[in-house]
Amino acid sequence: MTNVRKHADASHAELVLDYTDPVVRLDVRDDGTGTATGDGYGLVGLRERAAHVGGSLRAGRAPGEGWTLTMEVPG
Repeated sequence: MTNVRKHADASHAELVLDYTDPVVRLDVRDDGTGTATGDGYGLVGLRERAAHVGGSLRAGRAPGEGWTLTMEVPG
């Protein structure tokens, strides 16, 4: 959510946390027009932390407009 505030120029953001044994899934979506490429250190760090516990992270432009980030880690 910090990155949405700092980089997205969004008017709306949504965070969804879902736990379906054995996976915890976090989805963040916004309607922003930010120019981030997904190559910043913040996303690198998130991706490394997810991988460290056997999880994954996907981030990029959403269809249409905005940005989406999905992290899944074992629960």
